Amino acid sequence: MPSDKPVSLRAQAEFASFQAFIACYLREVQAGQWWTKSEWLAQHDMVPEGDHIILLSVANPHTELALDVGYRSVCGRHSIVRAFRKQGKHWQIESLWSVLLFLVRDLYKHQSHKRKQLELTWRLSDSFQNIERYLSYWQTREHDKTVNDFLLSEQALPFGHWMHPTPKSRQGCTDWQQAQYSPEFQGCFQLHLFLIERSLISQDSALEKNCEHILAELFSRPVGKSFCLIPVHPLQAQWLLAQNTMQHLIATGKIKNLGLDGPHFFATSSMRTVYHPALPWMLKLSIPVKLTNSLRQNKLHELEAGVAVSQLFSHLNPEKAFPRLRFIHDPAYINLTTDSEESGFECIVRKNPFVGDDGKVYAIAKLTQAPMHANHNSTLRVLIEAFVQDSKFNLREAGLYWFNQYWDCCIETCINLFDRYGIALEAHQQNILLKIEHALPALAWFRDNQGYYLCEENKKSFCHWAPKLTHVREVFFPSEHVIERFCYYLIINQLFAVINRMGADDIVDEATLLRFAVNRLRDHQGRCSERGRALCDYLLHSPTLASKANLLTRVNDIDELEAEHELAIYAKIANPIAAVCNQIDNSLTQSVEREYAC
Repeated sequence: MPSDKPVSLRAQAEFASFQAFIACYLREVQAGQWWTKSEWLAQHDMVPEGDHIILLSVANPHTELALDVGYRSVCGRHSIVRAFRKQGKHWQIESLWSVLLFLVRDLYKHQSHKRKQLELTWRLSDSFQNIERYLSYWQTREHDKTVNDFLLSEQALPFGHWMHPTPKSRQGCTDWQQAQYSPEFQGCFQLHLFLIERSLISQDSALEKNCEHILAELFSRPVGKSFCLIPVHPLQAQWLLAQNTMQHLIATGKIKNLGLDGPHFFATSSMRTVYHPALPWMLKLSIPVKLTNSLRQNKLHELEAGVAVSQLFSHLNPEKAFPRLRFIHDPAYINLTTDSEESGFECIVRKNPFVGDDGKVYAIAKLTQAPMHANHNSTLRVLIEAFVQDSKFNLREAGLYWFNQYWDCCIETCINLFDRYGIALEAHQQNILLKIEHALPALAWFRDNQGYYLCEENKKSFCHWAPKLTHVREVFFPSEHVIERFCYYLIINQLFAVINRMGADDIVDEATLLRFAVNRLRDHQGRCSERGRALCDYLLHSPTLASKANLLTRVNDIDELEAEHELAIYAKIANPIAAVCNQIDNSLTQSVEREYAC
């Protein structure tokens, strides 16, 4: 396989930025026309490095573009090692960045949305520059053991979302603010504290303690009779203090500005959720920054959902039924009540199961991320090679064993949770954390109070067990809708990323792992209820799957948190599981026919 390891940090950042963009483009806009190397050389003078070429169709009749494929993925994230451009008779090598900008202009060729084009171009450039800065920072720090494995996994993610065109755009955050507050620079800082008149406070909790008592303990302050303490992210505090309403409340004495105080917190991978390794709670706070598709402000229904779902899970106790799947709940919140829907003070309290160093805990996004440095291996390959050393397996056998353990503690348990309870999780790469023991997945943690889809047919019983759910919007959906969204997060975003990483790292080929998935889904289909069978049937037989179209969402400049039901644009993509399932069935049919012919 051709080398795809650029030498300079700028070249590596350009390479990573292009991979993120083109993965979305090939999935959402056009798959292009595929040529084998021999087919291409029979008609063209440009010699590719890889075994395949993708010829793209563009609006400009005088230009042709072709992509040199270093690694072809069954799951859809190919590695493009070079790009060619033809104007006239001959092909020329073109920089990846110039091809990216050309394709952006081509996307808007027949549209009059100049502002949206400029917005996308700015965010692509911002993401590119940030990736370069992060890589420079991590050149000497990746193996720094001054922080625990959970935090290191949260911080060492310079490339971000594997299927997003602007994975590291930080719109609304200056360079100096990033250096202090972003996880990629290992940001560590105090929070900005405010005392707010009790009459202006709203709060709720699924715990014995309410939120103000939890915060009073966290910040070593007594609970006040007239005022409640609310911590705010420093970026958000700067924004709040510039608002006229806020200035009036401070002037009238209803809010007291205490400034930066208390323990120093670290930014986790979401940037707005902050962590202290010695404290029992994390805090999820609003920030005035656009990350990926959204301005990261806590919504009121998210606050309510965290408390209500915590209440529901305390009744259902799914961890007893599925001991290899655990949940990091958001059981309490506090907020300043205003006439507008969100005040900017929304503070969510999240349980912290990683106090101290709780062994090796990795977000799946960290395991599946490409290596940060030339001649290094991915975190996933490092783990599997460590397992090889402790076992009698070769690399491929160890990879299959690792994948089986991962499937059992993550994919299987998430499907079982949906089958038994009608609860689906937004189990994407960032929301699932794996605890690793002896280099193998031992259990999975799920986090995110935005990340629950509850089946409407269970609404009556759910609301009986957790009455707070009655007042939470955007949490109950029809089963068909739940299955599509669930499969995007669990299968397309998470499972396919693991399969792709194993294939790209030459551990186990993707087709073998997809056959494994087909066999396990078929086995599960025979043991589950009607709801689980419908999900397995969708994965095994639907020729297409609904996938979030992050590029088209950005092309149209949609903030999914502001859209109806918080939905981005979805597109239909080819289903590689169904394709492999059909291949297996056809192979069995041919085998039977040959047997009868004999």
